[in-house]
Amino acid sequence: MTQTPVDTTVESDVVLAARGMTKLYGGVLALHDVDFDLRAGEVHAVVGENGAGKSTLIKCLSGGVRPDGGTIRIGGEEVSALSPTSAQDAGVAVVHQELSLFPALTVAENVLGARGTGGVLMNWRRTRRVAAETLARVGLDLDPRARLDQLPIGQQQLVEIARALFSGASVIILDEPTSSLSPDEVALLFAFVHELAEQGVAFVLITHFLEDVMAHADRITVLRNGLLVTCVERASVSKHDLVEAMIGDSSSVLQATYEGLRVTLPPPSEEPVALALRGIVLPPAVNDMTFDVRRGEVLGIYGDLAAGHAEAAEFVFGGGKPASGELLLDGVSTVLSSTTKARAHGIAFIPADRRDALALEQPITWNTSLAYLHRITGFFMRSSDERAHLAKWTEALRIRGVQPHKTAGALSGGNQQKVLFARWLEYPPKVMVVVEPTRGMDVGAKSDVVRIVRDVATKGTAVLLISSEPETVLTFSDRILVAHRGRIVREFANTQVSKNELMAAGHDMEST
Repeated sequence: MTQTPVDTTVESDVVLAARGMTKLYGGVLALHDVDFDLRAGEVHAVVGENGAGKSTLIKCLSGGVRPDGGTIRIGGEEVSALSPTSAQDAGVAVVHQELSLFPALTVAENVLGARGTGGVLMNWRRTRRVAAETLARVGLDLDPRARLDQLPIGQQQLVEIARALFSGASVIILDEPTSSLSPDEVALLFAFVHELAEQGVAFVLITHFLEDVMAHADRITVLRNGLLVTCVERASVSKHDLVEAMIGDSSSVLQATYEGLRVTLPPPSEEPVALALRGIVLPPAVNDMTFDVRRGEVLGIYGDLAAGHAEAAEFVFGGGKPASGELLLDGVSTVLSSTTKARAHGIAFIPADRRDALALEQPITWNTSLAYLHRITGFFMRSSDERAHLAKWTEALRIRGVQPHKTAGALSGGNQQKVLFARWLEYPPKVMVVVEPTRGMDVGAKSDVVRIVRDVATKGTAVLLISSEPETVLTFSDRILVAHRGRIVREFANTQVSKNELMAAGHDMEST
C-alpha cells in the first residue's frame, strides 16, 4: 500500500483534529508528525503494531500525555495543556479495554455516577428515572436497578458507553472493545455504535481485529513505528492491504490466517502422548473434556468464551478438583492439586490475562526468573545471574524496551507476554499450556509469539493452546479441536481449514 496523505483541510464536520503530533519518551520518538482527524458520526479505526504509536496518539487526544509537538482542535477550537478532565469537559471520553465501572453498583449508579446524587444523600428515585431515560434515549433496554455484575460483559460495555454519553461526550474512543466479547456481544456492541453514529456521535476504534475494522469502520488510519503510513476510506482497501501496511513482510501463515485463506494442517503426530484428559467434568463450565497432546505438538482448542476450554486449561495447571475423570502425564494417572504440583510435574502455564502472572511493579529480571528460583541453592540469586538470564532471553525472544531495573508494567503487552515465556523456557517444560497468547497484540507481536511457540514445540514440549480467536488457533496449531459447552465436538487434522470453516464448526454444534 502506498502512503496516502491526509487532507489537512478543516472540514465543517470535523469534531477533532490533530496536526503534527509528536511525542518523545527518553529520546525515543513514539509519534512523529502524525496527522489525524475525526468527523461527526463516523467510526474511524486506528491500527498498527505494538509500539506503532496507537496508544500514544490516543493518550495525546484524550489528555493522558502532553505531546511534545503539534496542535489539537476539538470542536473547531484549539486546545492546549489538555488533561483527562479538560478532555472530558470538551466532550472526549475513552472506554478502555479494562472497564472502569463498579460491578457492585447498579446500572443507574454506573451510568449517572456523581450526577445521580441529590446532594449528600443519593436520590434513588431520581437516579433510576434519569438513568432509565438515558438508556432509552440511546436504545438500551436495561433495568437501571440491576447490579452491573449481573450483566454479560458485552452489556457492561454498553453501559460504559452510555455513561460517557451522559457525561456529554461527542467523541468516544473505544480501546480494544471486543477482546473479551462473544460474537453475539460483538454484534450488539457495533449495532449500538452505529446507532449512535447516526445521531452524530464520533468513534475512534482501536483494535487488532481486522474483521471488525473492515466491517464497521468508515475510515482507517495505519501507524507504524510512530509514523503515519496512510489514512484511507475503508471501502478502498482490502484486508491484505491493511496487513501489508501494518507489518510489511509478515510470515505467510500469519498473513494467510488474517486474510481468511485456507491453512494446511499436517498429518497427526505419532510421538508419545505427554498429556491426556479423560472425561473431565468441572461444573458448570466443563461437562466432558477428553483430548490428548503429544510431545512436540501444538494442539489448538478453539471455542467461544463459554466453551469450557479455558477452564480445562486452568485445571491442567492445578486449578481445581474434577467431579469425575482423570488427567494422565506420560500415560500415568496424576492428581495435580495445586499449581506448585503442576509445576513440579513439568507443566508451564501462561494465562489469558498477563497481569494475573506478572508482578507489574517488579523489575523485569525478577519476573523472568520467578519460575525457576526453586532450583537455585541458597536463598538468593545473584543480580549478575539475573541480568545474564535476562540478556539471554531478551535476544532469543526479541523482547524490546528492556532495561535490567525497568518494571514489567513499563513494557508493551506483546513484550510482557514474551517475558512470561522467558520465565518458563530456562528449563523447558514437559507441557506448556497457553491461553489466549495473542490477545490485545498487533500482528507483528503475534508473529514473534508464533515463532516462540513453534520453537518450544520443536524442542519436544507438548503445547496446549487455548483461544477464542480462530486466527490464533489456525496460526499456531498442528492439530485443532473445537470445544462447545464443555466438551470437544470436532477435530481438524491432516486437512485444509479456514477461519470461516473453523467458526462454522462451532456454529453448527450450537444449532444441533
